[in-house]
Amino acid sequence: MKTLPTITLIQPWASWVSLGWKTIETRLHPRFANLKGLRIGIHAGRVWDYDAHAAAARFLTDEQFHRSSRDSAIWHTRGEILCTALVKDFRKCVPEDGPAAMIECRTPRFGLVLEDVQPIGPFPARGMQGIWYWRMPEPMPEPEPRCRECGCMDTRGCPEGCAWVEPGLCSECAENRVVSLKNASTDFADALR
Repeated sequence: MKTLPTITLIQPWASWVSLGWKTIETRLHPRFANLKGLRIGIHAGRVWDYDAHAAAARFLTDEQFHRSSRDSAIWHTRGEILCTALVKDFRKCVPEDGPAAMIECRTPRFGLVLEDVQPIGPFPARGMQGIWYWRMPEPMPEPEPRCRECGCMDTRGCPEGCAWVEPGLCSECAENRVVSLKNASTDFADALR
């Protein structure tokens, strides 16, 4: 059975990686340096970081902030492998890494620069600190369809209720996108006056 080096992130940080919003995972130590060049698993721990939204507020759009709040599908995603990602680089972070890390990077931090995030599962798993190895099922089942905007799935939809309007986009996110575009159009028209 194939194993995958895996790291556990508490929520909502793990979901932010799986949605592609967070492309640098940071640590205050360099112990993950040996992951450079490897595909790793991203596991959502059972704990919710109640300070995450405050730490990431200036890097989240209003929509992202809403989509990852306590009443979102992300809130219920815990104790599961969510995705895999390729660790493109491991390096010391610089202040300009803040938006990709979704946290200020003036504090000395080390970053796993992630790319090619591939949703899988979700697969229930018990996480651990540090690097641990998840035994992947064989054959690997197809991932459950999820919304590219909010991460909801057939088995874990939006709290308001939703349906698929196209592959990878739920009705709640499509509706919010239309509202955002209308607001942007109004703001643009007002600016021209």
